[in-house]
Amino acid sequence: MKDKLLTLIIGFFIGITNIIPGISGGTIAVVFNVYNRLINAVDMFTKHPLKALKSIWDILLGIALGLLFGFVFLSYTYELWPVAITLFFIGLLFGGLKPIIQKVKHNFNLVNIIVMVLSFAFIVALPLIPKRDGIDAGFVYFLILFILGIIAAFAGFAPGISGSLMLMVFGYYGHVLGLGKVVFESFRLGNFSNLFKDLLPLIVLGLGIIVGFFVSVKTIKKILEKYEMPFYFSVFGMLLASPISIMVLLNENVELKTTAIGEWLIGALLVVIGFIISYMVIKLSENKEDKRSTRESEILTSSSAREEEINA
Repeated sequence: MKDKLLTLIIGFFIGITNIIPGISGGTIAVVFNVYNRLINAVDMFTKHPLKALKSIWDILLGIALGLLFGFVFLSYTYELWPVAITLFFIGLLFGGLKPIIQKVKHNFNLVNIIVMVLSFAFIVALPLIPKRDGIDAGFVYFLILFILGIIAAFAGFAPGISGSLMLMVFGYYGHVLGLGKVVFESFRLGNFSNLFKDLLPLIVLGLGIIVGFFVSVKTIKKILEKYEMPFYFSVFGMLLASPISIMVLLNENVELKTTAIGEWLIGALLVVIGFIISYMVIKLSENKEDKRSTRESEILTSSSAREEEINA
């Protein structure tokens, strides 16, 4: 039960970080060592859907709760304390550096370093792409939402790239957040008269996300099979660049130099809290893996001993 609760918390972090522009849920999944588990389960879904869902239900539930909480939380609080909240998530990212460093520390070579530098530069450059203004109407509006869902899912699941950033680049991030807030308010107040009208765009976006999720999983699985170490160096480069990307995006909406010193101080505290939370969850995950490896080793040793007794 403790293991499921821990994985649910990890899923929650993955979900909520997908709402923050510049932070990748895929990066969080790699950091907390559940990325391969997600890929294998989704890849298995077409052949054994129930078995696949059973293997990751705790992660999926956590992601769903994180997305829901993120929508509501950001809709009501992000505009009030954008710097403090953003710094908290940067703390979460920094707290997760250890597992990635352990993956790459003995594998530095020219190719991997080039991959890391290019990935770093790509994430730093992404927020500088000119943003599109205006929301489309009619059939085009729903078509764009569906396509954006596919793009956001691919970007969100690919470590280092932010699905929310893609929505922001295309000018739909604020619109989608606003729709989420309206739908939540409709449920909260019991006002269902116009609920379907506001919910339909989110459903279309969600269908695009589902399609994009499956496409991205198939693609990334092949990349991992052939280029595992360059993949992790790419993740490392994007992880290092993410705080820069996040702060550049934040500065576009909020002038950092005019932010009150009190919010910066609270943000500094939240960086530490975010770091500690991330570090502790990773530590618990590592302890869980160590115990599982020990049990497997004991089972193998016991089986070998019994075989030797029988042969004797």
